[in-house]
Amino acid sequence: MNKRVALPAQFSLRDTDLIFRVFSGEELVTVYDARNGDTHLLGEVAYELCQFLADSPATADELKRRMLLNFPEDDPDLITDGVDAALMQLEGAGFIFAAAN
Repeated sequence: MNKRVALPAQFSLRDTDLIFRVFSGEELVTVYDARNGDTHLLGEVAYELCQFLADSPATADELKRRMLLNFPEDDPDLITDGVDAALMQLEGAGFIFAAAN
């Protein structure tokens, strides 16, 4: 019997016209979604994830590793929890989607 091993889902940034506005010295970013005219407020973790996913799809674990490399001085548990929360926020806004590898 052949058993299939479930691979982790990869997250991809949807092909959308997202316009990001980053405010110097602030931890929040506004995002305008030209598809529907909605404006969203994102934290810096969600914004960073969008930047990573604009380059290429990635799994949640890959995104966590990248964030840990970019912010080595921060608490690793806070970073991984932040990535999980940001992924849920981005999926809820329709900015990203998950697909099996």
